[in-house]
Amino acid sequence: MKKNLRIVSAAAAALLAVAPVAASAVSTVSADAAATTTATTNSNVTLNLNGAGNTATNAQNTVNVSSSFSLNAPVKEGNTVTANATFGGELTANLNGTSVSLNVANAAKQATIVGSDNKVVYSWDATNNKAQNDLNTVTASQTYTLTLKGVGFSFGNSMAGKTVSFNLPKGATLKQGDKTVTELKLDQFGNATDLTYTQSLTAYDQSNTNAVFFINKNSGTTETKGLYMDLAQNGKMNVTNLLNKLAMLVTLKHLIPSL
Repeated sequence: MKKNLRIVSAAAAALLAVAPVAASAVSTVSADAAATTTATTNSNVTLNLNGAGNTATNAQNTVNVSSSFSLNAPVKEGNTVTANATFGGELTANLNGTSVSLNVANAAKQATIVGSDNKVVYSWDATNNKAQNDLNTVTASQTYTLTLKGVGFSFGNSMAGKTVSFNLPKGATLKQGDKTVTELKLDQFGNATDLTYTQSLTAYDQSNTNAVFFINKNSGTTETKGLYMDLAQNGKMNVTNLLNKLAMLVTLKHLIPSL
């Protein structure tokens, strides 16, 4: 069963634009002028896995966390930007067959992107209630660090006091305060709150038209990770099931330069 968590946010509408290769109606944070619009948004981001936990034992309560975040550098002709930089994607949590996803567009207030030179290219200015957006300074092939604050996981009352483990993407970290955590004891309501998620991103070159890549249909971003899919039907699996599932999740893109 797959659930898509969507936190409605007025800021999301102000911060988002459709990426050049994205499916229609898919939102990404963009470097265009709309990103400076003043708006209000949610103060936290919670992935709701209520009912998915194993209440009998802690051993099976491992949350597999994956991400499909991608950062696209701007396209420039000389000093003129011809295609704005974009950032988008989802943070997904899977536990015992239940999967929920959070689109970063809905957590724009909690996101910060910093370059290897410590220059902040995207953040939220809480004082003036607007984005500080320098995404068009992003350089293709360079590494940046994404930080999401206020992340939470909700498992419901049946998981109160239980311990859960987190299996994170390679290079990603999860912190509670200053402490890096790989497992947590849930509170009396079955929640883990006020977490900080961090991972590195390599900026893609949008002008590279020779690339073959997959686009995640939910997030509209380049797929960089494995996908959780329930393929078996009545205990059987075949190639048709696999192809149909892939077609539901991703789109193949092959951009060929003009001759």
